[in-house]
Order: sequence, then structure tokens, then C-alpha cells
Amino acid sequence: MADYKVFWEIDISADSPREAAEQAWALMRAPNSSANSFSVSDGVNIIPVDLEEVESDQAAQDIRVGDVVAIRGDLRRTMDGKCQYTADQLVDGKYLKHTRTGEIWTGVVEKRIGDEALVAGGWRHISRYELFVRPETK
Repeated sequence: MADYKVFWEIDISADSPREAAEQAWALMRAPNSSANSFSVSDGVNIIPVDLEEVESDQAAQDIRVGDVVAIRGDLRRTMDGKCQYTADQLVDGKYLKHTRTGEIWTGVVEKRIGDEALVAGGWRHISRYELFVRPETK
């Protein structure tokens, strides 16, 4: 068994450090809380872990290293259940828009461990991605 440090961050405006901590604690404990993304350190690496339970379909389960995927921005929700992104940040109402090109943000799956995939330096649950292009295999 290993030892880990687990971090959860949020920006809060408050009148005191205690009030900020109380607000954060209330957010974490709220029903349907979206306080589910953590950074976990094993003393060497910091690994992002997203515990949000999102239904994943067979296509997400089939994502593999080398695939080009798009981020499903419409699946990222705020505390009140609304989409974290505005309509102008999404393409076709669901894919995250690349800020420089205005096109669908895509990236190559670099690694996959269980239900987590590393794309462009960020680990996310595979249900956050949709297969965009699968390179041909010989």
C-alpha cells in the first residue's frame, strides 16, 4: 500500500480564511456536488483524477492509444448542473472548441490506464472523449 497526498482546489471569495474553508466544505458535501476532480501526488508525480460518474457508451470504452479524440465539453457540469462551457465555447453544442482555430479541439490518446486516458498532457475519464479518427492499422 502506498501513501498519497490528495488535493482539491477551488477559487472562493470570502471575508476570512475560515469562511472560505466553510464554503469549500459546503460545496464538497452538497447533494449532486461537482467537487469530484482531484490532484493526487505519489511523491513524484501529480496525477489528475476525476471521479464524476458519467455514463459511458461502447465507443468510449473502445478508445485506445493512437486514436484522435474530441473532448465532450457538454459533459462538464457546474454545481447547479449547468454546462461549464458557454455555447460559444462549444462546437455543435457538445465538443470543446479550440480557442485558436475555432474548430473542434482534438488530441491523440498518448496512454490509457483503466478508464482514464492521457491526451495533450491531461488525464480524463474516457467518457469525456469521443472518437474522432482512428488511424488505420496494418
